[in-house]
Amino acid sequence: MLRLVAVNSFFFHIALRRKEASTFQFDMSVRELLENVAGTVFVDPRYKSIELTTSPQDSLRSMLPLLQVKRKEYSDYFLSNKKKKS
Repeated sequence: MLRLVAVNSFFFHIALRRKEASTFQFDMSVRELLENVAGTVFVDPRYKSIELTTSPQDSLRSMLPLLQVKRKEYSDYFLSNKKKKS
């Protein structure tokens, strides 16, 4: 299961293993994500902290496919919020 999490202006893809998926299937899926999404980094859960460097291009490359697929949902959401503030 893949989730997109936003904290302020930072976006994170978090991969969680479903109970019915084997560890092997999960590892293969994570490997595929790392290979196909530019700027993606595996964070070892044993680390207490991590520092990542990124660029606007990395962010755009990782978010653009989602934004393109969900364009209407994002437009509707922002339009709805804009109307609430008016």
